[in-house]
Amino acid sequence: MDRTRRPAPRHARIPESPEQVPAGSDSRPSPRHRAHEAAEPTSAIESAPQARAPEPTGDAEVAEPTEGTQEAAAPEESSLTKAALLYKRFGKVATARNALALLAALVVAWTWVTGGMDSVLAKAADRTPVVDAGQSVTATPFKVEVTQMFWSDDAAPLEDSSLRDTLYLVAKARIDTTAHMPLPTVQLSDSMTVRILGQDLAPQSPFFSNIATKDGSFGGPTVYRAVDHGAVKNFQPAMPQDYWLVWSLPVSTPRATELRIEYHALTYRESSLDGSWIWADRRPVALQDVQVAADGRVE
Repeated sequence: MDRTRRPAPRHARIPESPEQVPAGSDSRPSPRHRAHEAAEPTSAIESAPQARAPEPTGDAEVAEPTEGTQEAAAPEESSLTKAALLYKRFGKVATARNALALLAALVVAWTWVTGGMDSVLAKAADRTPVVDAGQSVTATPFKVEVTQMFWSDDAAPLEDSSLRDTLYLVAKARIDTTAHMPLPTVQLSDSMTVRILGQDLAPQSPFFSNIATKDGSFGGPTVYRAVDHGAVKNFQPAMPQDYWLVWSLPVSTPRATELRIEYHALTYRESSLDGSWIWADRRPVALQDVQVAADGRVE
């Protein structure tokens, strides 16, 4: 038996598909061809890669909202966040101080529209009650009763009138305080204002009582004790006394026979500027017309 190994033909190859099998040959696919057909996918579904299932991590996963869910929740989110959005925009502006400033601006604007501050004061004066001469008036923190008033060219022994030409208005009054603390005598000018009715007095010299006034009144008086003519710097609480009140005025001041006394009450409160306690919020409480003698002397 010939054991010589015969080489295989070079051009011989295994057909890859049934179409490549020549006619008349054995139509049965070879084992290699059958294995090749089994390896190839039979459809597009089989050829698609299979999705890998997510591995559990132990923590619950929250499903992200779909587009439809977001659109449905949008109106509710907008209504809930509207107040927060407004506060974020205007919270730094709408402070208590700015609110007070706005209120003050509105008051000023309304005052201007209604005729100005002079009109407001005039209306307040029209509603202020008028009391009879000689009647005691309470104008917090003072209680004042004027018993006498006259003009004089000489305020001796209270003041030296030889230094300058001066006209004096002198009044005798009983004064008590409603406060539980000493009050400086200059505080009296805030609660008691004397003027010539219908005439404003212009200040002419720093030596006169009305130098610091801007309302046409006589300004603040110098206060002396009636019992010994001693100058007074403070009114003591719960110690009612008789005092001489002296206004130093220019000699050109008309010697009116009747003067108007305006009484104003004050409120003791904390200052909004520096936190100190002050007498403020001046408001009219009474008007009093007093007859004035053309001449008189201090006794």
